Amino acid sequence: MSSETVLGMDEQQLNAVPTRFLPLLRFPPALEAAYEQETGPARSRELFWRGWLGLALYFAMLLSDWYVTPDVFGTALLFRLGMTPIVLVMLFIIWHNPPVVVRESFLVVVMLLVAGSFLYLMLFSTAPTRESQLHVLVLLVLFMAVQRVPFYYALAGCLGVWALYHLALFPLGGLLPAELVTDEIIFGGAVVLCLIAIYDFERATRLSYLTSLRERLLNLRLISLSRQDPLTGLANRRALEEILGAMEIGRSGSIHLAVLMIDVDHFKFYNDSLGHQEGDVCLRRISGIIRSELRERGDMAFRFGGEEFLILLLGLDLPAAVAIGERVRQAIEAAAIPHPAEPTGRTVVTVSVGAAAMIADDGVNAAGLVAAADAALYEAKRNGRNLVYPPMGEGGAEQAVVSENNAAAPGP
Repeated sequence: MSSETVLGMDEQQLNAVPTRFLPLLRFPPALEAAYEQETGPARSRELFWRGWLGLALYFAMLLSDWYVTPDVFGTALLFRLGMTPIVLVMLFIIWHNPPVVVRESFLVVVMLLVAGSFLYLMLFSTAPTRESQLHVLVLLVLFMAVQRVPFYYALAGCLGVWALYHLALFPLGGLLPAELVTDEIIFGGAVVLCLIAIYDFERATRLSYLTSLRERLLNLRLISLSRQDPLTGLANRRALEEILGAMEIGRSGSIHLAVLMIDVDHFKFYNDSLGHQEGDVCLRRISGIIRSELRERGDMAFRFGGEEFLILLLGLDLPAAVAIGERVRQAIEAAAIPHPAEPTGRTVVTVSVGAAAMIADDGVNAAGLVAAADAALYEAKRNGRNLVYPPMGEGGAEQAVVSENNAAAPGP
């Protein structure tokens, strides 16, 4: 996850989603997939455990069948026994976090089967209290709200139960108009209120998720800013310490690592002559040159502090690091940034570069590596500045190689 994206979506894409209103309860495809990926496992676990609760409640309602439709109690028991393996298979699949359409459709189908079983008992019973089975449908509708079935699945389930309810009324007969109207109002009201509650809950959940994504994106941006030098745009020393710290504890096996420490020659004279504003412009130009000379992969540049920069080179030995340091030095000199107060007679800004490298097994001696590069930088300054130390092609280069446990300060 980068500092500019959350789950593959940037700030512009997230801001395009309405914050206050989400009438269709749908995100853009990428965000919808991310939403399901993050919330799906928890939803599956929730349905799994509540599924057991629903199954227990289904069997508990045998007591109601015994009193309301005692003449078909045996059939009611067979229905329970027949539904049990179906529910168990459903719970097994849900436990393994299936796609949302499978997970939620299972729930709706089971609810319709349960509703159908109660209506079947009512229609084939001759008990005078059989119409009481209609009240079970209201309980099923409320159970969908408790299960927090997504709105469109709940809508399909409620419409299915509503259709079964009306299909059962026609052959039932014997109900007074007042009873029909009352039952219709109670059942229809339960359906409408259930759907409103489900809609509001899902909308609030999705908007909360969207808000959390925006907060995460903001946090990532703040973290990125805290690890970035505001003047040059390079990573700062904090970022360097975090990366090196991670390498110290998180690497295994052999690793080649090199560091270039870069210092702008006589930068104090430059600042005193042209002012700090021009000094900032100079540092930005140098940082841009450093960035342009890096490889696409394996190189990272940091502003180490003041007029010092550091380049971290992954997978390179010391000669290769020295070559890159020389390339950077030449590029900065070739940029011909005027230096009107250079005390040695040069007329352009130059840099001195210290190089150090190591081959580490099962860990990185980060502090030793940086210290060796800093010592090499000191030697570059002591030997006249505007150069890379150790020099290319000389035996002294071997003196800036760091062991995995000890820092070897380069000799003169």
